[in-house]
Amino acid sequence: MSHMTIHGHEILHHLLEKEPTPAELRNHVCKTYGSGVRFRTCSAEDMSLEELIVFLKDRKKFILLDGKMVAQPEKMCSHSD
Repeated sequence: MSHMTIHGHEILHHLLEKEPTPAELRNHVCKTYGSGVRFRTCSAEDMSLEELIVFLKDRKKFILLDGKMVAQPEKMCSHSD
């Protein structure tokens, strides 16, 4: 069975709009895409949400500020997919 694959940009755009806590992000992803969703980025494929969060945090695409995930637009790619 193949899983839905979503580009990490979708998550970054959500962070820009909502600044969720990690738990809120997990809930959003599960409700929006389902529990089996996988993620890809410009340089990585087939990641779980937890792997994507680590990937994005390590690359400083977002920071944790007062428990909220705050996107760093200056660190984001400008293309759509």
